[in-house]
Order: sequence, then structure tokens, then C-alpha cells
Amino acid sequence: MAKELSVNKNTIEFYESYKNQLINPISTKGMNILVFELCNKKYIDEIKSFAKNVCVIDSFYNKWFDDDNVFVDINTLVIQIKSFLEKNNMAKFDLTIMNPPYGSLFLKVFNAILKTKCSDEIICIGPYQWIIEPWKKDNLNKILNNQVEKIKDYNYGVIDFNSCDLAEIFKIGEERPGGILHLKFNEKDIINLNNFHEKINKETQKIFSLFKNLDNIKKHLSKYDGQKYFVPIRTTANMERWWCYRLINYLDIIVNGKVYSGDYAGKTIIEAREANPHETGRTNDRDTFGIVCSTKQEAINLRDLLNSPIMLYIISLVKFARANPLEFIPYFDCKNGIPSFKTISKKCNISLTQKEINKLMKDR
Repeated sequence: MAKELSVNKNTIEFYESYKNQLINPISTKGMNILVFELCNKKYIDEIKSFAKNVCVIDSFYNKWFDDDNVFVDINTLVIQIKSFLEKNNMAKFDLTIMNPPYGSLFLKVFNAILKTKCSDEIICIGPYQWIIEPWKKDNLNKILNNQVEKIKDYNYGVIDFNSCDLAEIFKIGEERPGGILHLKFNEKDIINLNNFHEKINKETQKIFSLFKNLDNIKKHLSKYDGQKYFVPIRTTANMERWWCYRLINYLDIIVNGKVYSGDYAGKTIIEAREANPHETGRTNDRDTFGIVCSTKQEAINLRDLLNSPIMLYIISLVKFARANPLEFIPYFDCKNGIPSFKTISKKCNISLTQKEINKLMKDR
């Protein structure tokens, strides 16, 4: 049996995903392993049955940390890793397998492990939007460049990187594109992370780049303040969280202060929100943003356009994780009807046919 410093706790069952996506536990036979935040007892126990020494640092599996302050103190994490190595007379681990906490801690933990140089190999699953979609935001591209330099500075080479759907693997609401990064100490890069994004999402990148130069919805947004005809886009409470069409589906258009149709027809914005469980407590109609229209028909046309397959397809291409970049969604004048598919395709330089887009939307 492997040596480890842990107290067993029940964990979520991700065993099959880890076994298929990360590494088969049998492949760790005779190795010294660091397991970090995998949160799966069956997978960890199987690694322990094959490996020589296993250091388990896992909030679901043991009590390395106070339960209410897991991984807040990076220095404590490093000390605990080094103490395990010293206790077992080990220079370093053969392999680190980790799934660090997502959010702001992910890179902090990832970089702390790199800096210690405590492992010959690292396999890390998590959100990697900065590798897959660095072109979407300047700060993502900056993170990519910084991380590539750090990996190089700490003498690790990139052996492999595979993108994956975290929401599907872990059944969580994680919209950021994920991946599995494989690093090896004192090895040359096999994969160039700076260029990885160039091999995928070519259509998305082309459209996204084009939309930067088009008139966009954001330029036409205004607060609702009793306008006669109004197409709600989203509220300030959801400015960085909702796709614009989701709130349109929820409220429909506003005609003379009332929701025009749908489940909340005839209600004011306040009444509609009070009746919607996702909008509890958001009762200020002045917090609603959208587009003012000159006529009811114009509002209906704009609503129908924003809910059409081609616009939903465009929105899906340019959306960020948990945010909707309205500055990249093109605006079309709907005073004289809904622009044709041909008009939109030409302006947006989209080569797909309406039939192909309809199929894509059906598959989503």
C-alpha cells in the first residue's frame, strides 16, 4: 500500500472521467504521486493501491486544511508538499495529477506547483480559456503569454494539451473552455501553446474579428424609463452573466409599460420579475436595459431577429464564458422589417447556409 498523509472522506464520483481523461491508475504503479483536489475517493484509492508513495491534498478526501479555508493559503500548500517529500526521503514526485479550484485560485495554485519544481510530470485539468480563446480578450492573451513564460522559466516543457468540455465531464455549469495540460520537467515543448488556438475555432475567430468593426447592440442600449416600445436586453444585475436573448425570452417586448406576450403578458416589468424565480428581489424597472423602438412592429421585428437561428448562432460564437459581449453582436435596423438571411450573412461574412445554421442551433 502507498504511504500517504490523509483522512478518508466521501467524495463525488468522477472516477470514469478521470480514468479515461487523465491517467489510468494502473499506469502509476511504483511511482511517487502527488494527488491534488481530484475529489474522487475511488480514483485516489486506486492510485494508492498501485503507486509507491502518494501525497493526497484534497478537500473532499482529507483534512490538510481547515474545512472552511481550503486552499486560501498557498504557502501552507507548499509547506505541506515539502513536508511529505522530506518525511518519505523523496527528492520530488514522479507525477502530479491535479484539478485545482477554479476561479482566481486556479492559476495561483498551478503556478505554486510549478515554482516548487516538486514533480517530474504534471497533468492538470481545468479551465483554459487563455489557451483556447486568447483572442477574445486582451487580458486572456496577456495571461497566455505570461503563463508560457512561467512554464519555460520553471524548466517545464509542454508535452500535450487536449481541450475538453468541463461541463460535460463534471456535470457543472462551467462555460469556460477546459482542457488537460501535460507538462514534463527539463523537456522541450512538443506543443506550442501560443499557437494552439490557431488550429481550432477558425470560423469563430474570423467572425469575432470582423464584428469588432461593425455597428453593435451595445451602442444602442438605453435604460428603460417608461418608453412606449422597448426591447429589453438584460438588467444591470445580469450585465455580465446573461446572454441577451435569455432576458428577451423572459420578458418579451414592453408595450406601454406591459409585457406584450408570453407567460408574463400584461404584467409590468416589476410584476414579471416578482413572478420569475430567477429574478427575485430585482424589482426596479429602471434597472432594465434594452433598445427603444419607434413602433410596436419595429420592436417585434427586433425581438424576432434576436431570437432567429442566425442571430442566436452569432451570439453563441461571440459570447464569453458567463458574459455576453454586446459590443461584438451586430445591430440591424428593423424599422422596415427583418433583414434577410442573405443581408446578415453578407454583412457578417458568414459562409454557412441558413440550413446549416438551423442544424447547428438544433444541436445546441
